[in-house]
Amino acid sequence: MNIETALEKASTLLGQGRLGEAALAYKKITEAAPQCGDARLMLGSLQRQAGNLQRAEACYRAAVELNSQDITAVSAWCASAVAIKRPTESDGLLQTLLDEQYDNSEIWFQLAIMCSKLGRHAEAVDCIDKAAANAPGAHKYILGKADILERRGDFDQAFDILEPYLQAAQPNIGAVLVFSRFSHVVGLRLECIT
Repeated sequence: MNIETALEKASTLLGQGRLGEAALAYKKITEAAPQCGDARLMLGSLQRQAGNLQRAEACYRAAVELNSQDITAVSAWCASAVAIKRPTESDGLLQTLLDEQYDNSEIWFQLAIMCSKLGRHAEAVDCIDKAAANAPGAHKYILGKADILERRGDFDQAFDILEPYLQAAQPNIGAVLVFSRFSHVVGLRLECIT
């Protein structure tokens, strides 16, 4: 089987809306060429669209195991593993990913989200700090840390991060949304937004 030709055919089927046939084509590719991460990602996406979340997670997991630097694979796997609530079975791969030395902020961000959703907040903070270190000044990661701290119950620390964003001439909407989730818990008022 010529893998490039098979991928083109599967992509054409997908483009024509022939999802079942495309899924079968991608499955055949993964059987003939188990190292083809693109086919695993596409098969995972088709499985997810069909509502087969466990099969999607397995496809994404295999894609990550082939290339743990692929942000698309890591993001898809993180989201699917959390969606099917299988943190115990995800721990091995998650730990492997946490042990990597990524220079990609988005991968660290996705791992932070997954850790936070699994209640592993200390690891989530560590991941978000690594994301921010790779992209200094990136508001997404700074606000992401506030969000994780809020989930962990560290409202004062979360507020300290959010405060400059809330007091800006034009308050950051992301900061306002995170703040709105916990301001009532600690008795804070929106008057802090100038």
